[in-house]
Amino acid sequence: MPQDSAFVLIDYSDAPDIDPHDTLVTFLEPSGSFQAGLTQGDMDVWVIDLCGSEAILNVSVIACDTKIPNVFSPNNDGTNDYFRIPGIEGFPNSGLEIYNRWGNLIFQSTDYGGAWDGRINTEPVSDGTYYYILRRSDGEDFYGPLTITRKR
Repeated sequence: MPQDSAFVLIDYSDAPDIDPHDTLVTFLEPSGSFQAGLTQGDMDVWVIDLCGSEAILNVSVIACDTKIPNVFSPNNDGTNDYFRIPGIEGFPNSGLEIYNRWGNLIFQSTDYGGAWDGRINTEPVSDGTYYYILRRSDGEDFYGPLTITRKR
């Protein structure tokens, strides 16, 4: 399912809070990182340096598909030890639910922004097939199977 919004990474520090709907933003002493949500489409970025030199850049924001992995192996080998959803950090306050094969909810997060380690509390779940529902904060829902295997 395609994603209908994206984010851009701009390197700045000490940046003021910016609303992605603002049309004019001023940065002084640029360095560090800043991330703002953007919608898909073309936009002009007007840049003025401290000496007054100006440039207008046309930027095309292209949405990418949300690709959710369907298997992970939480066996502490350093590879695929967590169920991670790439790009979810661009959608704060997204919810994630994991169900076992009998439909019992075994994991839930209302502000999923990272990773699930394949545990219920501190106990690892059994190898097998589970099902996830991702309720992204932009209103789009994703669901599918999730296989856990710890074989090395």
